Amino acid sequence: MKRHLLTEGKGIPLAVVLSGANRTDMKKLADLLDARMVEVPAAVETPHLCLDRGYDYAACREAATTRGYTAHIPPKASAAQPLPPPGHPDRHPPRRWVVENTQPQCP
Repeated sequence: MKRHLLTEGKGIPLAVVLSGANRTDMKKLADLLDARMVEVPAAVETPHLCLDRGYDYAACREAATTRGYTAHIPPKASAAQPLPPPGHPDRHPPRRWVVENTQPQCP
C-alpha cells in the first residue's frame, strides 16, 4: 500500500489517497488534489504546489493548473543536462520535503 499525501506549507495534512504499492505518484496527483478536504483561504489568490522531479510531466502540470495551483516542479536530469556534482554552487543542498517529515517512519 502507498500513501499519497498533500500538506500545507507547515506540514498539516490536507488530503490523503491510498493506492497499490506499485502506482507511481504522478498517476495519482489529480486524485490527490481532488481529495483536498480544506478549502484554500480567500486571501490566497493562487496557491503554490511544490513537487519533486518525479512529477515533471505535462499531465501533472495540467492537473495542477486546472485545479488552480501554480506548480513548481524542477526538471528531470537528462544525459544532455545532468545534475551538477554535490558541492557545486548551482546545486541546491539536500533537504527534506515538508510532506516527508509528516509521514510516520517505519523502523
